[in-house]
Amino acid sequence: MHMEWHPDSVAQLGELLAEFPQGVVVLSHCGKITVADDLRPFFQKYPNVYCDLGYRSSPQGERESQKDPRRLIYWSGGFLRKADIKQDWLQLVEDFPDRFMLAIDDVVSWEQYDQVVAATREAVIAKLTPATAEKVAYRNALKVFGLPGLTPVPNKN
Repeated sequence: MHMEWHPDSVAQLGELLAEFPQGVVVLSHCGKITVADDLRPFFQKYPNVYCDLGYRSSPQGERESQKDPRRLIYWSGGFLRKADIKQDWLQLVEDFPDRFMLAIDDVVSWEQYDQVVAATREAVIAKLTPATAEKVAYRNALKVFGLPGLTPVPNKN
């Protein structure tokens, strides 16, 4: 679901989730301009809400984050900047490891795609505990979308 984290939209989504508790909602971009404190009580109240982390990183969200700093959650390393994630978001993901999924949204070039992947690897996966990283990287998506599990690659030794 694409939606701005506007109070009226959030209230209407809450009504929908309360009426259909068996439904599953994935918030695209985690609500686009949410902060971690917006989602914590929402996750506590509605166990059927998930977030994708697409379009909340550099370089995709950087220009928009100049107008609204809430937009950017994590970023890749670069000249005079290390890859990192906002600490309140890191804590939220660790506190709700079953509710987040990585995502890559619209990119304008393969170079930008590579930059988003680097931000995801360096600033999210590398900062999470191994168990949470595995869930966020792919296991939660398998569960939410009802996909078959991955088959381990046989050891050729």
